[in-house]
Amino acid sequence: MSGDGPAEHGDLEGIVEVPIDGVLDLHQFRPGDARDVVSDYLDACREQGVLDVRIIHGKGKGVLRRIVHSLLGDRRDVVSFRLASDSGSWGATLVRLVDPADVEPQADEADRCGGISPSRYAVAASVLALGTMAMGCGAVAEQDAGADATSVGAPAGEALVLPDDEDGPEVTSLIGVPLFRPLLSDQRRAQLEDNLAVAVADYEADPDDKDTIIWYGRRLAYLSRYNDAIEVYSRGLELHPESFKLLRHRGHRYISTRQFDAAVADLGGAAALVAGQAVEIEPDGAPNARNIPLSNIHFNIWYHLGLARYLRGDIEAARDAYVECMEYSDNNDLLVATSDWLYMTYRRLGDESAAADVLEAITPGMEIIENDSYHRRLLMYKGQLAPQELLDLRTETDPDIALNIATQGYGVGNWYLVGGDPEAALEVFERILEGTSWAAFGYIAAEADVARGVVR
Repeated sequence: MSGDGPAEHGDLEGIVEVPIDGVLDLHQFRPGDARDVVSDYLDACREQGVLDVRIIHGKGKGVLRRIVHSLLGDRRDVVSFRLASDSGSWGATLVRLVDPADVEPQADEADRCGGISPSRYAVAASVLALGTMAMGCGAVAEQDAGADATSVGAPAGEALVLPDDEDGPEVTSLIGVPLFRPLLSDQRRAQLEDNLAVAVADYEADPDDKDTIIWYGRRLAYLSRYNDAIEVYSRGLELHPESFKLLRHRGHRYISTRQFDAAVADLGGAAALVAGQAVEIEPDGAPNARNIPLSNIHFNIWYHLGLARYLRGDIEAARDAYVECMEYSDNNDLLVATSDWLYMTYRRLGDESAAADVLEAITPGMEIIENDSYHRRLLMYKGQLAPQELLDLRTETDPDIALNIATQGYGVGNWYLVGGDPEAALEVFERILEGTSWAAFGYIAAEADVARGVVR
């Protein structure tokens, strides 16, 4: 955005022209584009000397508002911002920008981004390659480095013990919202940290052993230290590049950190390596109520591969992975988990007959140990539960309830979407994104759908 004309921003269906008059209405853009639209618009306003800006994000569930406020809090050229108190209520935010005449000249931002300024890069990403989610130069560089890095700071044979640095967000969502590690009760945190201490001691005693590397990474991940877990797994893969177990776990945490292409690469590699291997039960790090491990390594590889493909919008490839995953869904808990995603995938593809076939094996009396949310979603698809029954939970401030809202709610939202009611779907997805369980697959799927403009 520059010059005297209207601002332009990309949409896959064309270019939206926005007058530089101090009023920006985000309803004409995809939520996934909102952060870049606002950033470019503010840049253009400052260039034109428009220092008081009104950004209309609407009321809804506050997803756009949070995106806008997150961006404004990061910008050094914002003097202040507040919710509008007029008849628009908190459907708009008022922004005061720094006058360029009052700012000392600084080095061109483009020098730090390969000659492309972040705002201009965002325009190019949204117009030409929206599938990248327009993350900006720093985030893209970090993602690429994470997927391709071969050195993580400790030579083979030496332990890589990572400090716990809780400053800043763990992840930035696909719609630009910083996501922080969830708060834990003192008792729960102490338990998880004790488990991590044991894993660290085992790892320090034998830093080249695949199992000690895996458990170190898993214990980090249970504390929501997903980036640290990825770093540990990456070092393990330097030592054991053919380990389908390490690829399976790193692929999972690439999903947690919204690096879907890297997840597909890792999990696809794991699927190739595990072919022909004996089916092996995977031990639980967070045991269920009966302390019975339920999943196997083949299941976990194919299940997460299907999910990673689904999240990046490759629905046909996701279907293929879930069909393969059904071969290893050898108990009711695994069956309902795979059936749910396979059903949703068939519905997204418009294959109603195949979707109906998936439901044939699902009954109300199935014994389910830990995947009750998936079971309830499937019963809803069969018409044996109403959608609202899956959403009427006690309180969304309880972590378990927040998780159930993410898991059960995504099924409800997708049900509305494939049934031709995108407005109801968006309402459910926004409710999910107001929650705290941002590592839950239902949360990530809702976020990805909103970011890609599947609902708007």
